[in-house]
Amino acid sequence: MIRTIQAALSVHENSVINVLLLNCGFGHGERVRLTAQTVAKWWRPDFDMEIYPYVASHITKPKEMIKVFTINLPSSVSFEIPQENLLMATPPFEIFGNTRKYGSIIANLPQTLGRFNYIYYPQ
Repeated sequence: MIRTIQAALSVHENSVINVLLLNCGFGHGERVRLTAQTVAKWWRPDFDMEIYPYVASHITKPKEMIKVFTINLPSSVSFEIPQENLLMATPPFEIFGNTRKYGSIIANLPQTLGRFNYIYYPQ
């Protein structure tokens, strides 16, 4: 089974929460420790494009499990993005229900992040 980890990085910009999306696939030999909250698990039953937020009862061995974590970034942080990738800070109201642009996992991210209580403390 393929295991994919996706992280939803949340940042505050002008007292509005924005989401930075990071997609990392890990191989069989790599171990990763995340101290973040698990937001959602998605399952791919076959090697097609369809993904579901549950494992269907007739599927005994799903082909892929996708875990989505949330990570709060501190006020000052730096990380590198490869040149071929694009990093965008997007507010959740723009992501909500926009499956054509962002895909089904990211479009459902505002609903799954709704169970967390975000409080902004300006400095």
